[in-house]
Amino acid sequence: MVVLVEKRGFRILTRNLLKNVADILHHALVIVAIKHIDLTRTIFEKDKTAAIKYQHERDLEGFLKVKEN
Repeated sequence: MVVLVEKRGFRILTRNLLKNVADILHHALVIVAIKHIDLTRTIFEKDKTAAIKYQHERDLEGFLKVKEN
């Protein structure tokens, strides 16, 4: 485990983390585009399964529909 007390070190760690997350998202989105995957539908289905598994009152799709109204 890395514990950084120094603020500058924390900023560098955060910047590196953000770059890594951006790389992961970029590669994932390239695969989604090449394979013609409906990412929205896939995320909603995955979230619906998780909502049932973890007994959440509402899934992401339901939350967004309520928020629209």
